[in-house]
Amino acid sequence: MVPKYPQPYQPKILAGFKINHPLRGEIIGGVWNQESGGIEIGIGNPDSPTWSRRYFNFYMGYQSSPQDLASYQAHPFPNTTIYPDITDAIEVAAQVADSPVVPVYIKGRDKYQDGITGTLEYFGAKISELNIKTWTYINSQIPEGNDIVALIDIPLAEYVSPTPSDGDILAQS
Repeated sequence: MVPKYPQPYQPKILAGFKINHPLRGEIIGGVWNQESGGIEIGIGNPDSPTWSRRYFNFYMGYQSSPQDLASYQAHPFPNTTIYPDITDAIEVAAQVADSPVVPVYIKGRDKYQDGITGTLEYFGAKISELNIKTWTYINSQIPEGNDIVALIDIPLAEYVSPTPSDGDILAQS
């Protein structure tokens, strides 16, 4: 992960997901002039998001044809949760939200139709400042040639520590 400014880098909200697929290139690879690579995380409606970003959308992951995806990154996803920083998304959502929660989605696609598919095991978020975790256990097969989409609601709040520091003077009424 590349550090953001200001330093020290401290993400406020992390999305978390786990994908089980023996050939991760079929999920994260893209095909020139046909479809994007990567795993999309966004806020709002997945068909017309307020904010979205593709993760693992590497330039070197684009292939000249769908058949070339079979050999690109021909190894599985790690057997652990992957946590991209989505702090920017929630800050955008807080400016346009008309609800105390914001819908956050993950979208992935198995692009190579070879009879080998995987599952999206779960999707969630960790809000470090509030010590909140919200998860949805999906355990759904990723359809070949189609998107899998999962949604969670993340509460909007001022993501600052609610506990006063030592020496703070508290207002009295």
